Amino acid sequence: MAPVKAKIITTGLALATAALLIAGLLSWLNLVSRWRPADDAERIQGDWTILVMSDGGRVLPTPGRCVLDGQTIEFHFSNKVERFSYAVDSTNEPGHFDIVHTPGRLMPGICIYAIEGDKICVNEQSGGERATAFESERGTPNDLLLVLERD
Repeated sequence: MAPVKAKIITTGLALATAALLIAGLLSWLNLVSRWRPADDAERIQGDWTILVMSDGGRVLPTPGRCVLDGQTIEFHFSNKVERFSYAVDSTNEPGHFDIVHTPGRLMPGICIYAIEGDKICVNEQSGGERATAFESERGTPNDLLLVLERD
């Protein structure tokens, strides 16, 4: 076989192999993108038990549960239900969870959140600066700490 013919065949085989590898990689990436976990707004939907509620460093009695449904959060306490709208932004680290102004709530809740398994940790500051850490300390942006566990 002539050297030029051998080079054309070798080059053709290399190009065909590269094309197959690229096609396989693109198929794999498409498959992985369909299997990726749901975004945080979807992951947090459902019923949650409030395990810890600490306000200004003072741990409060276990107050009840909350339900996240669509863009509404309901806090169920022993004798009342409080309902607010919220928005989640998972593009930040930690994520931003904001309770928006609704009738009866004077200021929006400017929160950070983290999800670990079946628990969510939320730190809220009503108005002012966004919380900066998952702790509860009076007089700082890290005022109200909630730890929720999926029911």
